[in-house]
Amino acid sequence: MTSPVLSSLPQSSPCALELHDVTRVHGKDARRVTALSHANLTLRPGEFVAIMGPSGSGKSTLLNLAGGLDVPTQGHVLVEGRDLATLSVAERAAIRRKSIGYVFQDFNLLPSLSAAENVSFPLELDGWNPRKAREAAMQSLNEVGGSRYG
Repeated sequence: MTSPVLSSLPQSSPCALELHDVTRVHGKDARRVTALSHANLTLRPGEFVAIMGPSGSGKSTLLNLAGGLDVPTQGHVLVEGRDLATLSVAERAAIRRKSIGYVFQDFNLLPSLSAAENVSFPLELDGWNPRKAREAAMQSLNEVGGSRYG
């Protein structure tokens, strides 16, 4: 299996994300598939990264591990020094809301909510006043030309 190509611009600030010898295996015995093998990655705050590779090379697996949606079979994934495998599902969700920018390939919106409500909802989960969360959501949507989604 070919590993995904990881590229970034190095900086000297503390690490935002670290993968240390990360392997992810799915299934057992004859159905065992190694989706990612011994991956290492260090990213500092503000870095932009391109993850490229052919289908089946482990790109989605790497992103799911980095975003705390999955845990490694081996190795460690740290966000701001916290090992994601030691955190609960709720704690990993909080890390995604506060520390990791994660854009899904497929839409993951709540269909019963408007665009503004989908944007404000994570803020409310973090304890924001609903009115303030809605104002922040509308400001963000206006910045990207989404004022008609209120």
